[in-house]
Amino acid sequence: SGKTSNYSALINKAADAGYKHIIVLGGLNKNLRSQTQISLEENFTGFQTDENENLTNKKIGVGAMSNFSDKDLSVNVFTNRGDNGDFKKSDIRKFQNINLSENAPNLFVIKKNVSPLKSVLQYFASQIDNENRIDEPLLLIDDECDNGSVNTKQKNKEPTRLNAYIRTILSLFSKSAYVAYTATPFANIFIDPETNDDMLGHDLFPRNFLIRIPTPEEYCGQDYFFPEEDET
Repeated sequence: SGKTSNYSALINKAADAGYKHIIVLGGLNKNLRSQTQISLEENFTGFQTDENENLTNKKIGVGAMSNFSDKDLSVNVFTNRGDNGDFKKSDIRKFQNINLSENAPNLFVIKKNVSPLKSVLQYFASQIDNENRIDEPLLLIDDECDNGSVNTKQKNKEPTRLNAYIRTILSLFSKSAYVAYTATPFANIFIDPETNDDMLGHDLFPRNFLIRIPTPEEYCGQDYFFPEEDET
């Protein structure tokens, strides 16, 4: 029903509002992550990436619109559209010298997987002192948030690693927004809203708002294929 278009628009508005760091959890496998990367290159960065370098000079999507300049489209992209374009442990050193507080926003499109989440966590942790948090605000988009993100362990047990890494990343920032998308939000609604941890922070309960994305007229969902029977 247009999830990717919806959070692409949200990312653009967030960047305009001053959000500096944008992390998108773009699926559980490399194909979904790559598709999300391509969509955000078309709808947000305006430039294509490839497997050999993170950014090319080829303008696509919003970048191909004549009324946008290169300055308007300036984004630091830490991942690329290749099958192996996820954020890796080796990228921690590769991007070590980038000034994260520069004017351009920073985009990470990663799989919802322990390894890239851990690498992103270590990268941001390496940018700060142990006693401080990152001042520039973070927007973290969690696509299909009911799959993998919810802590399924008992209260007295250590949380699942995916859940713990997401919460720890959010806790590194003095200002952060966690926005989750799913067509089946039932698992997320039943997260304990009172859960809190000194190290991990609050759990991922949707504490601020729930919004139903408007359905486009051309969308063919379950009501289209399985219409309610006419009472007459």
